[in-house]
Amino acid sequence: DACPRACEPMNAAAAASAMPSSKPLAVVQSMCSKMQDVLCLITTQNQTCADMVQTAVQFGLPIPTSETEAQKMCASAPKSPNISGTLPRITCPAPKTSTRPPKTTPPKTTPPSTTPAGDKVTFRVGFAIASLQKAKDMAQSPVVKSKMEETMADQLNISKTNVYATLSATTARRLADVARRLAAKLNADYSISVPAGTSTSAVQTGVSGLASQTSQLTAALTQKLAGTNFANINVTVASVGAPTIVSAKGNQDSNPTEISGSTAAQDLMLMMITLVSTLMF
Repeated sequence: DACPRACEPMNAAAAASAMPSSKPLAVVQSMCSKMQDVLCLITTQNQTCADMVQTAVQFGLPIPTSETEAQKMCASAPKSPNISGTLPRITCPAPKTSTRPPKTTPPKTTPPSTTPAGDKVTFRVGFAIASLQKAKDMAQSPVVKSKMEETMADQLNISKTNVYATLSATTARRLADVARRLAAKLNADYSISVPAGTSTSAVQTGVSGLASQTSQLTAALTQKLAGTNFANINVTVASVGAPTIVSAKGNQDSNPTEISGSTAAQDLMLMMITLVSTLMF
């Protein structure tokens, strides 16, 4: 199949050689008339063609073994109308190959981080507690600190490793002494390390949204404290401070004012929440 056109001149040469009146010159002329087709048997890398050439040689056909030998053989034979003066150099068809372009895999690129390394978002969350002593106990507990960090990480949908909380216990200011004992407050000062690939503004927006989700935040923290020594203490989110961006360059991009309102208003809210909690429990 590699050299189908070689069959005709080979058969013609074999027929000329088999005739009683055959002369070697006639055989050569028959072969040279279509030598370009015969040469395919020599140049192609095909075992079937090689076997065919070997068989033809055994039968006495003058098969050239190279293009140079073919040139010499045909140059010595008298020219006939069917013989070309110069044998063209031919190349047998190469095996069929796929025309599809090779598959290429584009190099993997890592999108640049949208956050400068070291950016932080800080804010404060105030919790109303039934008594100052309970607030102090919670502020000193590593378990409460861990649960506070887990709760905030869940609310902001980031890893806990990016959340750090500092707890402190205080009492409400500018209140009458008789009510001061009811206005205990547990403060959680949060510092959020902005994750790589997350914009600082996205974290800031998430923190700002907590001011309208105090009930959900309270429920989430209560669930986290279940099973701890503080499970029976009523903890209520009373205020969420406005987020402050601390950039890697060290400057602050916003003022840490509290979203819930003035300090006096927050203290009044704490007193009311704590009073209700005391009456209920």
